[in-house]
Amino acid sequence: MSYSIKNARFVNKKVIPPLINFEVNSGNMTTIVSSEAKLLKQFKKILEGRYLVDSGTFKVDGYDKVNRLWTKKKLAIIKAGNRFFRKWPEKFWLHSSLLFNKDFYNQAKINYYNTKFSYLSFATSKSNKTDLEMRDKVDKMVEKFISNSCEIEEQWLNEFLKQIISFNENKLNDNIDEISEHILIILKDYYYLVENNNNLELLQTFLQSLWDKVYSFIDLNSLCTCQYKAKKSKDKKVRKKAKELSFKQHNFVIRKQLKIIDLKISTIKRKLSKNRFTINGLKKQIFFELSKVDNQKYKKFRKIDDMFSWRQLSIDQRFEFKQKQEKMFFEGLSDESTMIRGKIVEIIHKYHQSLLSGEVEFGNKKNFNKELKEYKSKIETISKQATIWINSTVEELGMNFSLGVKTFKVSALYSIYLKILESIYLKKYNIILYNSLSNLSKTDYDELINVLKNLKIINKKFCVIFMEKNLENIYDLKQKLFLVEEAQITELSFDMLLKSKWNTFGSGVFHNKNRIPYSYNEKHLFIFNDKIKTTNSKFHEKGQLLLNPLSISTSKRKIEGQYIEVKGKVQPTTEFRDEKVYQMQCDDGHKLFFYSSEKIESKKSISVYFSEDAILEIL
Repeated sequence: MSYSIKNARFVNKKVIPPLINFEVNSGNMTTIVSSEAKLLKQFKKILEGRYLVDSGTFKVDGYDKVNRLWTKKKLAIIKAGNRFFRKWPEKFWLHSSLLFNKDFYNQAKINYYNTKFSYLSFATSKSNKTDLEMRDKVDKMVEKFISNSCEIEEQWLNEFLKQIISFNENKLNDNIDEISEHILIILKDYYYLVENNNNLELLQTFLQSLWDKVYSFIDLNSLCTCQYKAKKSKDKKVRKKAKELSFKQHNFVIRKQLKIIDLKISTIKRKLSKNRFTINGLKKQIFFELSKVDNQKYKKFRKIDDMFSWRQLSIDQRFEFKQKQEKMFFEGLSDESTMIRGKIVEIIHKYHQSLLSGEVEFGNKKNFNKELKEYKSKIETISKQATIWINSTVEELGMNFSLGVKTFKVSALYSIYLKILESIYLKKYNIILYNSLSNLSKTDYDELINVLKNLKIINKKFCVIFMEKNLENIYDLKQKLFLVEEAQITELSFDMLLKSKWNTFGSGVFHNKNRIPYSYNEKHLFIFNDKIKTTNSKFHEKGQLLLNPLSISTSKRKIEGQYIEVKGKVQPTTEFRDEKVYQMQCDDGHKLFFYSSEKIESKKSISVYFSEDAILEIL
């Protein structure tokens, strides 16, 4: 669920509507409309999380809303307007947004280290195939040791985190009668971040210990006597090989793994720093909210933990778990690393024996130089990988977009594309286009809708919300939409909106559209040289009818009861943004808008049909 707001009332009583019910599923595209710009703007602020919830539920991506800063990380607002001049090139800030995408940045760094150290390792092998096989075995062994150790550690930490969070939340729920619901939500998020940080600190200690163990795999000379014996040998040929018997072959293999562990530790440090900042903000917010409640019980405490007697139980559980973890860090890892160190020595010793006995296999020098160039060409910087990543995303989405644009003028569509890409890379799964469609041409509009549909296919977590004041900008008139009024928010169809809010919306949209003349003789309704029987007494002797374009069909089978047939030619239109709405030039000169799910070519002669149910208003 992207947005789930149920019976929500806010601490600020000036917020309108006073009671909010609004739900949008992930992977959906929906439209919100309002007759008043200030109501639409107010609801945008509500979705941005600017107001504290007093009662009811307000969830974003399945989690309870905490505050505005928390909501901002999950939401991208794309407003109207062109960016005629930009202070920074779009390439710069798209790359910057990618750097905040931990998945991309970490993987890009790992790719860089893998290709760089693979190149260095291959270059120093000097076309020695036996040496390369030995290095590959050591690399796989060390990589397996690291991945298995990390997997087990992360599994233990995740299991404990679930357990301790469940314990904290259950205890907090016991205080639900004493603490307001919106303060309870903040407390739950506060303790989640506290426990998550404690877990991250343990993971950091584990990785630092693991780094030490892997580093010990570099200096293993003292565990193999091959080089010492070769230096003391009376055989000249053996003494010449003494330099090649040092434990340097696996150097780049081990240093590559150390760099990757370094990267993981740096990532954790950034997370810890970010979480501490958020925790301090939540702490201030909790004390501020508690200062406004009548209950004096919670006002005398200076620390949040002191407010709850059960907190000591939680701290004790954490202490016991930490002791078990530290024992594993300093004993379990040491035992396993000692075993790995012995296996590395065994593998390299076998290579030394092959080298001394002359059983080493060398490759072709020309092929070696060719392969060396290939290894070097695979090394890609973070910036280059970012460009490839962006171009791949653009291609997947079907954007007509290039980072090579040199002009300082940016179209409205181009600006929207940049913001969509930024929201993708920052993992803001809720995209709100706020009055952004009016500035787009018909071609640009259709292209944008196609891109957003592709986005839903690529990642179903994304939800797109259009907030528009003009009904003509709705991308799908058949889909239900949300109407924001002072009293409430209502989900309804386009048909129902026109019928129930004719004076507000219908008259504005159809003041010069779909109006046709009619005459009436108390039994029959005459329209376009055709007639139907009617029992409706509201018709005048002569007048005009306003027709609903969604109730006009190209197939008579879809019309129930009597119908009127109108002939004419299809013409291109920009009046409605929905690509399934067409305009027809009737044979008698009138123009009609109608809806068709089937694509119709321009200038084609067709017939359309409608019944009395298609009448919106009698004028």
